[in-house]
Amino acid sequence: VTLSDLEDSGACRRADAALAVARDGSMRGARTTNRLRVTIRTVLNAAVEEKLLVRNPWPTTNKRAVKERPSTDSFDKALLPSLNDIESAAGRLDRMRTDRTPDYKVIIWLCALAGLRPGEARALHIEDLELPEDGWGAINVRRSLSDSTSSLRGSDPLVGATKTGRNRWVPIEPRLVRILTDHIGGRTDGLVAQGSGGSPVGSTALQKAWVVARGDAEWRVYDLR
Repeated sequence: VTLSDLEDSGACRRADAALAVARDGSMRGARTTNRLRVTIRTVLNAAVEEKLLVRNPWPTTNKRAVKERPSTDSFDKALLPSLNDIESAAGRLDRMRTDRTPDYKVIIWLCALAGLRPGEARALHIEDLELPEDGWGAINVRRSLSDSTSSLRGSDPLVGATKTGRNRWVPIEPRLVRILTDHIGGRTDGLVAQGSGGSPVGSTALQKAWVVARGDAEWRVYDLR
């Protein structure tokens, strides 16, 4: 297909409809199809800027179906929490803790110092850690908990792969090694962060505790990465 072919709006509509069908004849998911549409419109917009096309001929996408991410160029990184902010919030989480509540603080530090996603931090097992007595350690990130595990008890059927579907090793600085070593104590297996009875920490409970600990700020746990 050449650019001149795409000047025919009818051809574009047919091509747009064809995006929903994969090469093997199966139907693509709506999210995958919409990503392809956004990519094609972006390429054609570039062609217009280069004066290779008079206008973008691709059919406009239903804005309700596609939710494009905001440009990182316009994002103010100063709005993200500093290490001092995180330390203050972690201290408040520590003071809020009782014998019946999980140690949310360790999840916060896993996100902030190791860049783990909240679901990955909640699914992390002690067996996934390499914690030397001195120096840097490592985390084998190989599973994640979905956001709907707030009422999960006992077995963990909602544990899945990471977002990318691949394991990854993450080096961790000595400070986090010490935090994890102190948190784990004498345990040798099981979840690093545990709820009652050794169950996974629920995402809803974590978020509620974080909202209190962060004070007037609007940072999400995910923003700590």
